[in-house]
Amino acid sequence: EYEDMEKEAADDATLAAAIDSGASVINLGEGTFTLPTSAAGKKITLIGEGPDTVVECKKAINLSGAELAFANLTVEGKDDDYLGYQHTKSLSFTNCVIDKCLTLYASDVVFDKCTFKLQNRYLWTYGADNVLFDSCIFDNADSRAILVYQEEDSTLSNVTVKDCTFKAAAKGQTGGGDWT
Repeated sequence: EYEDMEKEAADDATLAAAIDSGASVINLGEGTFTLPTSAAGKKITLIGEGPDTVVECKKAINLSGAELAFANLTVEGKDDDYLGYQHTKSLSFTNCVIDKCLTLYASDVVFDKCTFKLQNRYLWTYGADNVLFDSCIFDNADSRAILVYQEEDSTLSNVTVKDCTFKAAAKGQTGGGDWT
């Protein structure tokens, strides 16, 4: 009934209204947005106008069962642990800028042609079963990129990195503390 409903959003109020109306595709204008918890359990594609369309994810947000796709925008995290869209079924990012730390949580995650700007943090795969990085650029100031991490009682993560570029602006340390 609402499967292909498309809406536009100019701010958080119109984004929430579009989600509540059952829109499956939401075109976001330039500006900063935060996904409401009403996105839980829904299949939603958010399409931006480029890097000046920003979706903030600066806390842990329970969006249980959601299938979220982000395209042509910036997802802005926060340099802290365990922050992200929790308990989602899937996350997809296409031609996005991932700014700061983000913890994935979703069962299946795809990053396609994304640029990562991570400073003093990693992108955490925590909670994700399958993660694909395809044709991405990691442009990191301190040589960190991906942390494949699960709790001891969790399932294993399958992480695939394909045709990606890693740029480091500083020397890094090995797990033993040696500078590289």
